[in-house]
Amino acid sequence: MKLLFIMDRFETLNLETETSLLLMDELLSRGHQVYWLEQSDVFLQHHVPMGLVSEVSSISPFAKTPNEEVSLNDFDALLTRLDPPFDQNYLHLTYIFDHLNESVIQFNPAKALRNYNEKILPLRWPDFVPPTLVTQNKQQILDFVLRHDDIVVKPLDDCSGRGVVKLSAQQQNLEQVLSASLLNAFDQPQMLQAQRFLPEVSEGDKRVYLVNGEPVGIVNRLPREGHFLANIHQGARCEASDLSVRERHIIETIKPFYGSKASF
Repeated sequence: MKLLFIMDRFETLNLETETSLLLMDELLSRGHQVYWLEQSDVFLQHHVPMGLVSEVSSISPFAKTPNEEVSLNDFDALLTRLDPPFDQNYLHLTYIFDHLNESVIQFNPAKALRNYNEKILPLRWPDFVPPTLVTQNKQQILDFVLRHDDIVVKPLDDCSGRGVVKLSAQQQNLEQVLSASLLNAFDQPQMLQAQRFLPEVSEGDKRVYLVNGEPVGIVNRLPREGHFLANIHQGARCEASDLSVRERHIIETIKPFYGSKASF
């Protein structure tokens, strides 16, 4: 198969944690053709999605061919691997991918990337989520922290633990820290998600990978000592894990949504 990866610039990647490179390496070892395309090199030519594409021949050392202008409809699958923030350019990219032929399998589909925010989507199953507030209103968040004592706030459009802050009703600089969190990198107001802090995060933040609704991989991410962020980019370590009875119940509950094409 010919598989096209939509990637951030190579020099911006963390080579120790970039799973896209592991995927590419495994695909190459299985005899597939792997191609590289960056967001700035995607364009829509009338109704045809196009790109300046390179073929990847090796991961370690990393090697790829010079760019060549090709139709994205020439590939069997497209894997969008861009890191957030989900900004205007990211949004416009999904509009271009809407023009792909149905024969091109998308991981993840453009409609899913556009329609579902990964932090808000779990609220479809509120029984599995701690008390949550989504807003850019400062007073709403201040009231929320007074109700729950300890909370975390995070921007909706970022990843890897960036911008995640723990707030306490007792801290003296509460309003100052919150005011800073409510502004993005361009000093413009941004929407935040606030959630009651779960001390159990010290025991790990478990990630379960599903294929056709069935768990195929489980990893528990343990924060560094004295820290609460369980992101690998924030120094957390990974360990193999098993599923609890409750976690199996969660999987069975959400499986119909993820198995339905209508969802995406």
